[in-house]
Amino acid sequence: REIHLSGQKSYSDLFSWAANPHLSEYIGQKVVAGRACSLWNLRSKNQSKMSLCAAGNVPVELNITYPKNDGSSFNVSYQFGPLSSQVSEHLQKPHICDRLAPGCENGRNRGPVSLDAYIFHPAGEYNLEDQDVGDLTGDALF
Repeated sequence: REIHLSGQKSYSDLFSWAANPHLSEYIGQKVVAGRACSLWNLRSKNQSKMSLCAAGNVPVELNITYPKNDGSSFNVSYQFGPLSSQVSEHLQKPHICDRLAPGCENGRNRGPVSLDAYIFHPAGEYNLEDQDVGDLTGDALF
């Protein structure tokens, strides 16, 4: 599964292969850190191996084994803690974000001024991100 974001960016789901029967093989049940999960292996023709243990749609453990040139292998293992719906106080939106900020004074005792802006973009891409934006006298944002 791939989710396209604005511009050239996209998000690829690291675990989507496990839901595809052509790409994954069910191995059985396993217990990881006291949590029961279903173990899936990635069907792969190369020497790298990947397995995912998941409790429903929640990842519990991911193991990846990479071969080394000397015939040995290198293993990386990730264990994922239980998910929580509680948001850390560090990730809370500040209260100031709940209202519009007043316009900035420009140093000449004048408030904000309306400005006609122009975007120069490839055909069909209207997102301001990574584009040239300017007014008639020049670039406002590059």
